[in-house]
Amino acid sequence: MDRLETGGSGLAQRISSMSPNEVCQFIRRESRKRQLSATVRALNHDALSEDLERRKRAEDAIRKLGFL
Repeated sequence: MDRLETGGSGLAQRISSMSPNEVCQFIRRESRKRQLSATVRALNHDALSEDLERRKRAEDAIRKLGFL
């Protein structure tokens, strides 16, 4: 998978659609690139959004990553 754009609901949607194996690979890859923190921050930002759909997608993605 190519670099994921941070911010916006596209990131949350892509993470939510990953298989458990893909999630593990994603976390390893983002950690190695030192991007995991920025990714989680972007999802947290979306989770605080006034847009309920955007918030739900972000929360689902954070949960899928194991951080909620």
